[in-house]
Amino acid sequence: MPFITFKDESRKNYGCTTQEGNGVGVDKLVAGSLMRIAEATEAMAKSHIQLIEERDRYERWYKQQAAEVYRLSNSNRALRGHMKRLKAKKP
Repeated sequence: MPFITFKDESRKNYGCTTQEGNGVGVDKLVAGSLMRIAEATEAMAKSHIQLIEERDRYERWYKQQAAEVYRLSNSNRALRGHMKRLKAKKP
């Protein structure tokens, strides 16, 4: 008989009855289901960490861009004022 893990067997036979000697028992099906739940939880935790890192990266990017926009806005205002003064001096 080929080796079948509890996890795989619980996926295929969940909710079925099995005869003694064929397949696995209910306890092993439950154990396999719990293994699958644990794997899914680990995958969600890994995804959550990636989402947090991505959020932090976008926050940093936003703050940098906001600072640059503010700096350029002030620069534009200063240049407009300078142009206005130069036009006023024109004979």
